[in-house]
Amino acid sequence: MAGSRRQQERVRKARRLYVQGMDRDAIARTLGVSKGAVSLWQNREQKAGVSWDEQREHERACRPEAVLKMLEERLAQMAVSNPPAPDAEEKVVKAYEAKLHTMIKVIQGYRDTAGEPALQMRALERFAEFCASELTPEQVAAVREAVEGFIEHLRRQCE
Repeated sequence: MAGSRRQQERVRKARRLYVQGMDRDAIARTLGVSKGAVSLWQNREQKAGVSWDEQREHERACRPEAVLKMLEERLAQMAVSNPPAPDAEEKVVKAYEAKLHTMIKVIQGYRDTAGEPALQMRALERFAEFCASELTPEQVAAVREAVEGFIEHLRRQCE
């Protein structure tokens, strides 16, 4: 993108603010420019292949509350899909209960470590082990994307 270094920095800051959830009016006020300027920057970057909206959606999906919601949905799915039959062997029932218990521990650990990056990283390691043993490849891919984004979020917090 052509323009002065100062202008390029303003565009980067506008994109960062947008990705974080700020609307164009607020971005314009924050940067001391018109809303039209912010829209122009966004359109130019879109034409150059940089989608502010995609970055914003990715950021939302990677927020801790989104990851937690996904974990809770997975727990609910595990609880209702494929429960053991009423006449199932005790070891089948115990394995099913162990899976649910592990997922509950992962979710609780995730909640307990909120706001502490080092603890969150350890909780994510335990979660990765769980995913590798309990989820389908498609579910692992979705979780991997969310977790990678969250790890990046944690790295920025630690800087």
